[in-house]
Amino acid sequence: MGNKYEEEYGKVQLPPRRSEAGGLREGMLIIRADEDCVGAAGDRENGFAPHPAQAFAEIYLQPVVRSVLTAEQFMRWSKRELRLEEANLWSLVLELLLDAEQGSKYNPDAIGIADVQPHRRWYVSHLSHIQELLQRHTLLRRMNIVVRWLEQTYREGNTLLKLSASRSHEEAVLLRQIILSHLRGGELYRAIDLAVTAGDCTYSCLLNAAQMQTVYEPWFHLTPLVPLFGEYGNGEVDQVWAGNTHRLDNLSQLYEDSVALSNSDEGRSAIGGLDAIVAAVLCGNLEVMEPAFLAAGNWKDALWCHLRAALVLCFTKTLMNAHHTVQPLYAGFIEKFTGSHDSWQEETARDVVQRLSERIQKNYLPFASLEEQLQMRVILQFLSPGGVDWMCITDDLYTKRIDGARIISHLLLCLDTAYKETLHSYSVQVYSNTLAIALAQYGQQLAQMPLYPHRMRCKRSLL
Repeated sequence: MGNKYEEEYGKVQLPPRRSEAGGLREGMLIIRADEDCVGAAGDRENGFAPHPAQAFAEIYLQPVVRSVLTAEQFMRWSKRELRLEEANLWSLVLELLLDAEQGSKYNPDAIGIADVQPHRRWYVSHLSHIQELLQRHTLLRRMNIVVRWLEQTYREGNTLLKLSASRSHEEAVLLRQIILSHLRGGELYRAIDLAVTAGDCTYSCLLNAAQMQTVYEPWFHLTPLVPLFGEYGNGEVDQVWAGNTHRLDNLSQLYEDSVALSNSDEGRSAIGGLDAIVAAVLCGNLEVMEPAFLAAGNWKDALWCHLRAALVLCFTKTLMNAHHTVQPLYAGFIEKFTGSHDSWQEETARDVVQRLSERIQKNYLPFASLEEQLQMRVILQFLSPGGVDWMCITDDLYTKRIDGARIISHLLLCLDTAYKETLHSYSVQVYSNTLAIALAQYGQQLAQMPLYPHRMRCKRSLL
């Protein structure tokens, strides 16, 4: 017995796989360019790339269509066509689907923390505690994946300034700005190299103390490791001891410094204000981070500071539960953010996602480009609980761009394939009729392609 939606609208019936008797054939999806167009199918032997219509359609002609491979191919083609934000969209989908595919392979019990006596757990490395936290809690792990993606896209889209050898006030401000930019891009090691090169002893020591060191442990081969962001993911690996004894004390001091600077006259100066923001980023003080990043008006900066602050505090709370101590002021701030209940991990993550969804929907979603709107919707869809529909896309998005139906159709088809592979719990076809509408408009555009002028048809990338 179908549900109400299926009874009223019916599901989208895609053609069956290719077979001798019939089914999905090349001629049904591929619209070939004329022979004299660069990139036509007949030019493949001469070294030319296939026409975009053929390239995108061939994904669905494979004997087995997999969402991960589909997202990877679309990401590569978008980069080749220099569509930066579209490539970023597919790289986001790819990272989230890869994590979902890896999820069944994670084995937090293999780390062995539960077998260690509680009063001895302080000796277990910080990495072990953080890996167990993320492998047990899917929502926190997805937040971590999104932070890594936000750092990656920031690195690819920004050219950093160079620092001269001058010791002027302007160069001191620029040093802090570049360090903050490196932290935003998840490259603490570059910030450390810059501080050392500039001869700034304070920042050199401060940044080195914030980096989490890692020790090689025997459980590494028993479960895959969750890739971490920023200073948590690029610490040095030691064969004997990780050396994080005073790291939480340093974070405690950074929290107190960020609060003190933000409330003082020194914090109102350019140097003092940047010092407060750098300290807040490292310790997860969102109250100081947020005003600075929101001023830029960029949704990716706002999302990054919220997710990063939440994860830093969750990591620190996990280490506190393992008998690692922090200073009272910092401990109180962490408890205020995470709460003291037993299921604090999931409840903290849900609260963060709820606040972000309200802010994104109100302040950023209506004003972003099509690709960035889809990026926000994909993030919120993967972070939201089952039954919440962020992919119910309004008709105005299809008319924003001539290729809007193309992007939306391919994205929804990829997510629908991922649902069938049980890589996420959201069914595009069950929760909304967006896929049917997108495919109908997409098909209408494809049917009109032969009517376009000869040369224009070679340049359009409707598929």
